[in-house]
Amino acid sequence: MKKVTLLLFILLQPFCSAQNLIVNGDFEQGNKFFSSEYVYNPVSGVQEGNYKVDKNSYNWWAIDTLSCFDHTTGKSNMMYVNGATSANKRIWYQTVNVGIHDTCTFSIWVVNLIKDNPAELNIYINNNLLKTIKQSNAVANEWKNYTFDWIATTDKATIAIIDKNTAAMGNDFGIDDLSFVDKYIIKPSSIYFPDTLANLGMENYKIPLKVKLYEKKISFVNLAYTAKFKFKADVFDLKGLTKGTILKDSLDNSNFRNITIFCDSVNINDTNKLLTLLIGTVLLGDRTTPLDITDFQWQSPKLKIAALIDGSLTTVSCPFFVWHLTYYNPIQLKIQPNPANDYLEINIEGDEQGYFTLSLYDLQGIKINEKTWQRDHRDHNANENFSMPLTNFSVGVYKVVLKTPSSVITKSLMIIK
Repeated sequence: MKKVTLLLFILLQPFCSAQNLIVNGDFEQGNKFFSSEYVYNPVSGVQEGNYKVDKNSYNWWAIDTLSCFDHTTGKSNMMYVNGATSANKRIWYQTVNVGIHDTCTFSIWVVNLIKDNPAELNIYINNNLLKTIKQSNAVANEWKNYTFDWIATTDKATIAIIDKNTAAMGNDFGIDDLSFVDKYIIKPSSIYFPDTLANLGMENYKIPLKVKLYEKKISFVNLAYTAKFKFKADVFDLKGLTKGTILKDSLDNSNFRNITIFCDSVNINDTNKLLTLLIGTVLLGDRTTPLDITDFQWQSPKLKIAALIDGSLTTVSCPFFVWHLTYYNPIQLKIQPNPANDYLEINIEGDEQGYFTLSLYDLQGIKINEKTWQRDHRDHNANENFSMPLTNFSVGVYKVVLKTPSSVITKSLMIIK
């Protein structure tokens, strides 16, 4: 049965729950995380082209005793500016990461510190003029808000503020609570395993994990995700991924391998996109296994899961391959003593050739020991013996798992002290 998780579509309004992409836009962290071509001078603002980040403008200008407080609480930081007499100096600028084709909203609060000859602020993004803010010269010490939308054509936005007014007299102002947020509707996505068909014994077989989007002409860049899924251990032996990292690989009591993977960067520019390929060997276990997606998390607020859709892996064989395997004596796994104390003797009999893995799992399915080897030739009734020290293992129940090119054999082990 396919699993479906319903998605609640929510319109994120700017300045509420959307994330501010500007760092320290309210200046509460002081004179940090932004750049300026003005001179930082917290002592005196007499010289044009100076600024400070503080809680009060009192006595910053020798000719002015006006106290102006920040827009938000009246007790926090803001940026005080004495406009420069030279053109094109950036008062404030910062580069942020954005999504291509996203609509973003820039917001700024501006106040006249002296009502005469107010600033005329040009807002630039990536060196292109977005808007010009013309403050009224009738009022001082009154905050005004300005907001403008911008559509991203690249994955970065360099936002800059330049005072077009170069007059020496007047032209003193403050800015506060700068924000730059995505203005978007959450996009739904489905994660799915397609049903796949493979021949028995195939090595380096690839199973695709895919994402489906429901809107065209949208793209996402450098997305990260975490995925969890499971399948029967005696049908498919996972060796690796084409993209991403295996964070966890455990075996449960039902002989299912539970896998957790992480990928730090994937680009999506189509309605159907391959996320990664599972690379492994198709084993001679059951004929089929479900490919169950148990969890999936995008590391992005822009993309949500509408459905997790399971698939299956079905194995087939040609008559020649089955006939050929009849000449093999089946692999047998013996362990002793059981219960064990200080050591474990492991005996493997059979004449199968290929890649072998011997693993020890604890009761939680965590792999705690592993040995791998390859038989390059076939010896009739070949025997292999291994001794495994157990002095560092805790008392409890464990699983010894032998993976061969054609099967998976599991034995329970009790360790006592």
